[in-house]
Amino acid sequence: MADYKFIRELNISNCSLDFNTSKEIADGLMRAKALEIFKCENNPSMGKTMDTILYNLAFSPKIKMINMSKCGTVSKDTAEALYKLLKISGAIEILIVRETNISAFLYEDFFKGLGENKTLTYLSLDENGV
Repeated sequence: MADYKFIRELNISNCSLDFNTSKEIADGLMRAKALEIFKCENNPSMGKTMDTILYNLAFSPKIKMINMSKCGTVSKDTAEALYKLLKISGAIEILIVRETNISAFLYEDFFKGLGENKTLTYLSLDENGV
């Protein structure tokens, strides 16, 4: 990612990424300042790195769309990073977080941040069985 500073869209969906590769991608996203669309759907092993990925994407000034559906089980740290993304990002429009169990970690601060966000037009937190 360090060599592709001007990349606008990154789609790594269905790539069977392991933890180490996901961590490398997360580190590279900090430099991707032109990134507008990030899709990593259906990568169950990415759940453990989603907090770092979301935190780094929060500092991407042009990020408009994130789809992290079916990226495995996430933690309270991921929910915190999602909250920070909503507070920091001035461009995010579409956020799709289906089937990650993140709703179990979303508390009042998240919803306050959601209410204060002026750019988000579509949010999906769909869960199976919840």
